[in-house]
Amino acid sequence: MPALLYEACVETLDAALAAEQLGAHRIELCSALDQDGLTPAPELIRQCVQILTIPIMVMIRLRGGDFVYSEAEIRQMESEIGFCKQSGVAGVVFGLLNRNDTVDIENTKRLVRSALPMQVTFHKAIDYSVDVFKSFQELNA
Repeated sequence: MPALLYEACVETLDAALAAEQLGAHRIELCSALDQDGLTPAPELIRQCVQILTIPIMVMIRLRGGDFVYSEAEIRQMESEIGFCKQSGVAGVVFGLLNRNDTVDIENTKRLVRSALPMQVTFHKAIDYSVDVFKSFQELNA
């Protein structure tokens, strides 16, 4: 792996191809970047997997707003992770918080188990936690 990893956050196939051509090492594929990124459409995921030669990390986020999810939303996220796994993406990106703005460790572990053996990145939800350093430690325990 290079000393610095260049990742481009993109919303379209054209943007993903441009990022690859400009030297990105991987892409984070999202929709609605104006809402800090949501899960992209399945067809876009398939197209990127078929065409790109660099790894694809897919955002798993159902809606804008907070990072506190209901049980139904967690199940939907598991379904989207399953689709990504079947599609051949390198990994998924998500973040979950509790109502008190601490990391939802239990459901994070649940989604990580769903994602294995893909790579998992905990996204910017950590920036909204009450203690970023403690959250980082908990995620790496």
